[in-house]
Amino acid sequence: MVSVVRLGDSGFREEIVRHTAEVFGRKAVTKVLKGKLNSILDWTVTQGRLVVESELYKLPD
Repeated sequence: MVSVVRLGDSGFREEIVRHTAEVFGRKAVTKVLKGKLNSILDWTVTQGRLVVESELYKLPD
């Protein structure tokens, strides 16, 4: 997910989840997959790999 954000410089949650799924060959984002990817995205923020500013996920400064 960090790489997905790095490619676009920033992104909203839904965009990051969708693009991450596409990277792994998924054409549809099911409810279960969306939940798992959202959890991973939250984890990247708690680990300091990404930051959220006004609902926009970015790389830390």
